Amino acid sequence: DLQKMVDQVLNEWPETLKGYSYRVQVYRSEEPNAMAIGGGNLYFSSGLLDVIEESVELESIVAHEIAHVEKRHSLKGFRYEQKRQGAVAAGTALAALAVIAAGAEADDAVLLTGAASKIIDYASIFVQKGHSRELEQEADILAQLYLAKQNKNKKSMINILDKLVTHNISRD
Repeated sequence: DLQKMVDQVLNEWPETLKGYSYRVQVYRSEEPNAMAIGGGNLYFSSGLLDVIEESVELESIVAHEIAHVEKRHSLKGFRYEQKRQGAVAAGTALAALAVIAAGAEADDAVLLTGAASKIIDYASIFVQKGHSRELEQEADILAQLYLAKQNKNKKSMINILDKLVTHNISRD
């Protein structure tokens, strides 16, 4: 039972828990995936459960998702996105003001504002991907700490991550 596994992981968590009440939901999708929503909601796709070959693979995914909740990654991501959207809006407005202040022709103003907008969009995408990767790495590290505390080989975690990567590459 998946809820029992979540409870087991929580009982052996390597850090002090924040006190969330964890709930598990399995949804139908061939896509192997798992996600955590702030507050303790964990979602696992039926496709993920289909590719699991041993319990430690699932346990490592559970630990990874719990790490997202415990480290408040949803809240951090939300705050980051708010800042990013604010920076994009401010940058576009500043670019438009600079063009107007310079007294550029209407066609030049459109080109310059468009170029500034593209630069800002690229920068924000670059920063966002870096931020997301950082949170995933933190969740991976905590899951590995959990597995080490349980004297379980992290090879199972590597195996399931390889399966997920292979699935994503093969569908592109």
